Amino acid sequence: MKILDRYIVTSFFKTFVPIFMIVMVILLLQTVWLFISDLAGKDLDSSVIMMFFSFAIPRLTTMVLPLSIMLSSIMVFADLSENYEFVAIKSSGISLLRSIKILSIFILLISIGAFIFANTILPNSERKFINFRKNIAKMRPAMAITPNQFNELGAVNMRVKEKYGEKDNLLKDILIHKTSDEFEGNLTIIKAEKGKLEGSLDGNSILLTLENGSYYDDLKSNSDKKNHKYPFVKTFFDQYEFRIDLSGMNEDEDLNKEQYKKGYTMLNVVQLQKELDTLSKRYNKNQRNYKKEISNRSGIEQLDKNIKLPIIKKNKDSLKNSIPKAFKPKRYGEYWNNQQHLKIIKKAKQSVIRDINYITNRKKTFKDFRYILNRYEISLHDKYVFAFSCFLLFLMGASLGSIIKKQGVVIPILIGILVFLTFHFIGIFAKNTAKDGKILPFIGTWLNIGMLILVTTIAVYRGITDKALISISKYTSGYWKFRNKLKAKKEKKEK
Repeated sequence: MKILDRYIVTSFFKTFVPIFMIVMVILLLQTVWLFISDLAGKDLDSSVIMMFFSFAIPRLTTMVLPLSIMLSSIMVFADLSENYEFVAIKSSGISLLRSIKILSIFILLISIGAFIFANTILPNSERKFINFRKNIAKMRPAMAITPNQFNELGAVNMRVKEKYGEKDNLLKDILIHKTSDEFEGNLTIIKAEKGKLEGSLDGNSILLTLENGSYYDDLKSNSDKKNHKYPFVKTFFDQYEFRIDLSGMNEDEDLNKEQYKKGYTMLNVVQLQKELDTLSKRYNKNQRNYKKEISNRSGIEQLDKNIKLPIIKKNKDSLKNSIPKAFKPKRYGEYWNNQQHLKIIKKAKQSVIRDINYITNRKKTFKDFRYILNRYEISLHDKYVFAFSCFLLFLMGASLGSIIKKQGVVIPILIGILVFLTFHFIGIFAKNTAKDGKILPFIGTWLNIGMLILVTTIAVYRGITDKALISISKYTSGYWKFRNKLKAKKEKKEK
């Protein structure tokens, strides 16, 4: 290794290590802020809290590592430019790409290590982190309900949008799935605008009072052929109360016990691919079964396909006269009376409303299933994106650092943070859009990488040609020429 390469590599890692530690501490403090409401006042030992955050460190590394690499490269090369060391390097015939060649190899190795880390260590730490939280929740039921995710409480699977109040016992936008021992799946769905947890959380049950909601119960028969005769029961309520059984949640729990092992953040690439195949097959099978069930409910298969229906105009009188003609009894040769007409229309209306409600609820179920499927696919691509982002952000940081001159340390750091936040927020918005199924998960995950490749290419080209990232004079030269002409004409007139 030449002296120049050794100097650049040494300078980079001397800068990288403290920056990595500082950024990690800052994000750990943010994590404390996020979970302080769950941890404070729960009588948890300090060792338990420290273990809790030690499991959170690997998940923070996915953000800390790329940011630290970028800030370090910007600061190192900006320092070289400010002290005219980079000018001396270029004057000796060494280009920007040659000066970062050896360091790029080290960053490439770090990127490969980042993928291995995301594929092995991160899933294990996520599994420990999630199971650790679940085990604490069994010891402290107040932590069992986490906003914006489904929380399993015995036979109840509950999701709330927000917890608030002094004791976090007031809930908003509640969705509850109640499972059954007799049949597979969630047969009972309860939705409510508000809710309140009452009673002692240290007992064997708590009382949940719901307000302004609906209760949906999917009736099932022992025979598949009779399922279309047992549609569902849906009831609207102003207030509804039921107890959640917490027996077994207050027992002494082993905090290291791993009960949950198949979450999308707990699997490596091979496991995620297998899980995606399994979920996709189940999703397609459920859709096929859903189509058959809709066909059975509507009775389309039992209709006489040879019936020729007349054209019905959109007015009340023609509808009233056309229906009995279309369904004229073949044996008795007489039209039905008006009361029978009304019964037909009423039953048809009830059947349509029942099917619409059923389709609406099943649509929500498929949407939730698709959301889970998208999360697994996004998690698969995230492992590759993590590795690519480390290398691309290094190239961008080195190029920006070589362009920025005589600006000290503050300006390079601000530019680096601004670029990273833009990259990070684009990734968040794209992933959220992909989770909802509005765009493909592949596009949602790789969109920010595609934009980063474009910006990095421009930055590297500017760094190689020793040009400013944005040439302001190029856009203001016309203005100054126009102003100078006006000034010259004014001086001629005065003479």
